[in-house]
Amino acid sequence: MSDKANQWHPIDDAPKDGTHVLGFVESRFYETSWQVVMFWNDITDDESGMFTWVSPLGDGKGPIDSCTSEPTHYMHLPKPPKKGE
Repeated sequence: MSDKANQWHPIDDAPKDGTHVLGFVESRFYETSWQVVMFWNDITDDESGMFTWVSPLGDGKGPIDSCTSEPTHYMHLPKPPKKGE
C-alpha cells in the first residue's frame, strides 16, 4: 500500500460511490473527535436523493449526525487479509 493511502485527505475529496473509508469526525460542540468507518449513501427510502455520510452498522442509513458532528477527513481502508493469512 502506498504512503498516500495511509494519509488523511480532506473529506471533500472522499469517494462518493459507496466505497467504505475511515472517517475522522469532529464534534461541533465539544473538544473531542473520533474515527469511524463510513460511506456516502442515500438515506431515504424513496428517490428524493438525500445523501450523507453513514456508518455501515445496522441498515446503512444511520447518518453521521451533521447537527452535532462533522467528518473533516478520510483515509482509505486497507485491503482485507487473504483467506488463510
